Amino acid sequence: MEHLAEYDIPYILSKIRFCDRRAVKRVTLFGFKVGVSSLKLQTFKKNIRCVGCGLVANKFILERDGDRNPHLNMYFEDEDDKRKILFTKDHIIPLSKKGPDHLCNMQTMCESCNVRKEDKIQQKYFNGYSYSIIKKKKIKLEGVMLEKRETDSKRDNSCKCLGHGTRRNVYIW
Repeated sequence: MEHLAEYDIPYILSKIRFCDRRAVKRVTLFGFKVGVSSLKLQTFKKNIRCVGCGLVANKFILERDGDRNPHLNMYFEDEDDKRKILFTKDHIIPLSKKGPDHLCNMQTMCESCNVRKEDKIQQKYFNGYSYSIIKKKKIKLEGVMLEKRETDSKRDNSCKCLGHGTRRNVYIW
């Protein structure tokens, strides 16, 4: 992985746009057009703290793998020993448990907490959010209701918001 440039968290967060993933937004960084509307970056804009251990990211690094387009990764770098810890997006309800691949089902985790969590749904990884599973079709996360939709066609991993109330949002997948 080729390290191209480092950026402060607030600078990159100001560039990240919440939008449909098909509508890719790009900005120029270090002479490269870099996408800033990915689900990963939108998740990081929601929270730069690992929901597992509480570690807070302190930089974005523009990286490139071989000839691929450069992309942004978020890290915590310890100033003393220069150790870098990568941050990842994690599915609250794992894809393997038929959770939606949507921002409403994402949380920020450091790489080690994400590896430990695997594909579990555990209370400790909600970092204080309350949740309950109702008849295996609904999962309620503090203020957000996720409802599973029955479909005859192949599995649709999309998640759409059905309403924005002052008390809760309802998402269906």
